[in-house]
Order: sequence, then C-alpha cells, then structure tokens
Amino acid sequence: MNALSPPDLLFRPMTDPFGRTIRYLRVSVTDRCDLRCFYCMSEDMTFLPKADLLTLEELDRLCSAFIAKGVRKIRLTGGEPLVRRNVMSLVRSLSRHLATGALDELTLTTNGSQLQRFATELADCGVRRVNVSLDTLDPRNSAPSPAGAISTRFWPASKPRAPRASRSRSTRWR
Repeated sequence: MNALSPPDLLFRPMTDPFGRTIRYLRVSVTDRCDLRCFYCMSEDMTFLPKADLLTLEELDRLCSAFIAKGVRKIRLTGGEPLVRRNVMSLVRSLSRHLATGALDELTLTTNGSQLQRFATELADCGVRRVNVSLDTLDPRNSAPSPAGAISTRFWPASKPRAPRASRSRSTRWR
C-alpha cells in the first residue's frame, strides 16, 4: 500500500464520506444582524464576545487554505455579513482568488438592508450573485430594525407583479 507523503496530503482535494469532492464553502463572518426576526433572534439573544470571533485576516487565511484544498465557491453569510465592521476588506482580499482563477465564485447571503450601501463595491470585487432572504416586501410586516423600521429606500415603490403560471417547476415573474 502506498502511503501519501505529507506534501501530497496538503494538496489533495477534500472529499466527503461519499467520495464527493468538496468545492463549496459557507463562511459565517458574524452572528450579528440589524434585524430582529423572531425565528433568528430571541428577545434575550446572547452574541459571541467579539474577542471570540475570528479576525477578518484569520477568515481570509482560513478561506485561502480551503481554496488551496480545492474549494471553488465561497458564500459569505452571517447573521448579516454586511454589518461586520470592515467586512469589505475581507471581500476585497478574497477577490484576489477570483482574479487568479483559483476561485470561481464569491457570493453573499444577506437580508438586503445594507445592499444600497455596498452593492457597487461588492460588484467591483467580483461578487456576481447575492442571495437576499426576505420575509415580506411589505414594510408594515417586516421585523423592526434598531432604527425602528427598515428604510423605505430598501422597499420597492410598487408591489411586484404576481407570478405567472408556468409549466416548469420554477416560478417566473413578469
């Protein structure tokens, strides 16, 4: 039986128990959020002490190590990742892997409350997909934010149109 030498182990792609190569990584950059949705946060929510969180530099090193092991797609999540102080420095740093071709995709899951502030910079860094998790498009039904309500700039001026019936399983919007 041939044993792998340590350098071979370092650069061997990761696999799961079924032998599938692991190519996708979700990284939570914070447990904080600017909304207080009942299903995510209890009224007496306890957050991790900031000293217990990985620094942005540590997150960058961790992600880079996973990229070296074959990860091709990274999704930044939270809490709400865009409330993490200086999170764009992490996005900018990870985008270097997009430029070299080592990473195929850098994406983000967000509640959308900070997108107006960060959308252009995210796009400039190579983020091409954003998953926006919303409970409602009606601000009267939204969870209160620390400021008391979600900014009206976030909500569309008019209601979206109802989905059309489709023969496929996906829903299409007019």
